[in-house]
Formats: sequence, structure tokens, C-alpha cells
Amino acid sequence: MSIMPIKLQKPKALIFDFDGTLVDSYPDILTSFRQAFAQAGLSNISFPDKKIFMSFTLRETVLKILHAQSTLQIHNNNSIDSKVNSKFNSKVNSNFNSTVESIVSAFKDIYDASPLSNTLLFDGALDLLKFSKKNDINTFIATNKRLVAVKRIIQQLGIEDYFMEIIAADSMQIASTAPPHPFLSKKEMICTLINKFSLPIDNTWMVGDSELDIRGATEAGIPSVAILDGYGFAESILKEQPTLAVNNIMEIKNLLRTRSK
Repeated sequence: MSIMPIKLQKPKALIFDFDGTLVDSYPDILTSFRQAFAQAGLSNISFPDKKIFMSFTLRETVLKILHAQSTLQIHNNNSIDSKVNSKFNSKVNSNFNSTVESIVSAFKDIYDASPLSNTLLFDGALDLLKFSKKNDINTFIATNKRLVAVKRIIQQLGIEDYFMEIIAADSMQIASTAPPHPFLSKKEMICTLINKFSLPIDNTWMVGDSELDIRGATEAGIPSVAILDGYGFAESILKEQPTLAVNNIMEIKNLLRTRSK
């Protein structure tokens, strides 16, 4: 069992990632991707393991799936778009960008029309939310998933009342008028919540399952808790030096209970 480091103070707020942290959404996402790629005439796509692409924005995920088909090496960095575009433009054709956008659009339509009945909370997630509420620990969501999808899922799961705020990569795009606001980074999401709710830096934890979650927390100056059995690669996550690493979300409740005694 993990031990809470002395430098990690008991939280007054928990900021959760969503996919791979609170919910297992992979079955419904994979089904929608298969249908979206089929609509683009790519029905024989071989999808990589979920840990390869589940921690990115929708467009980046499409690029990574297409990139995987080219048998080119994928690296988890911030230049996915430019790397993939340059290689595909030279190896495929000038319609690459339109193909990507058509798949992105098709996925949104298919996923939004899906019942999402196979998206479920991870074991221990609900218990942690209940424990946090009972002990006056405010909870939030900061995710790369589209805001409309997150709100729909938490409503279906009956957990919407547990969260003070949900912020997604596209939150500012929804809230703003032209020109379109760029997607928010994880750091920007965290900082937005900190500033809006005056969250204490030392007592606000970011809980996530990817290197992007841990890096965002570090850049925002708050402690991070890495969940190693989510969608991210443990090796990549640990390289970001999280404040604490646990195997699964159930361990967090046990740590908080021990700390509160």
C-alpha cells in the first residue's frame, strides 16, 4: 500500500481527470472510433492498445491512430500534429487534413448519439467521491474530453452533485465568441479552477492517470497523485515525478482515511 509523503498535505480540494481516472470509457470510445473510421472508408483500421492514445484530445487521438497505421514510430510529445502531418502529406495525399477533420466530426456525431451504456465508474471511485463530500473535500474535474460528453456521462452515472465545477479542454471555446479560443492545456484548466475558487495550492491535489495530468499539476504548482492502472503508461507517468503514485483510485480513499485520524 502507498504511504502518504510528509510533503503531501491533506487535501481541501481534489481535481480529477476523467477518462481512465474516474470512469472506464474505453469500450464506448472504441466502438465510436471504429464507426467513424469506417465512414471515412477506413474500415480495416487496426486500433492500438488503449494506453497508446486515450490521454489525448480527440484530434490528437485520430492523428495517433492514423500514424500507427503508417508503422511510423509514435512519441508522446507536443508535436504530434506537425510530425504526423508532414509524414502523411508526403506518403499519402493532400486530402489528409480533410480526412482527419471528417473522422473527428463523425466521431462526435456517433459518440453523442451513442447510449454510452458501457462507460462505468472504476471500482472505488464512487466511494472516494462520497468520502470527499462527507469530509468537506471539494471535488472538480479537469479533462481533455469534450464538456458536453462529460456532463452527459456524469448525469447518467448519477454523480453530477459531487462536483463543484467541470472544466474541459473545449470549455473556453463553448463560452467564448469568435474568434475561437484555443483548447485549454491541463495547466490552464487547473489554474482556472484555482483562481475561480481560491483553492489553496498546497492542499489541492491533481489526480490523474497520464503524464499530461502530472505535468499540468507540476506546472500549476500543486501536488499530484498518479493512478498507475488507468490509461497511461506507468513508466511515462513516473518520469513526470508525481508527488504520490498509487495503483488504483481505491488507495486514495484509504490514504485520506488514515491521514484524517
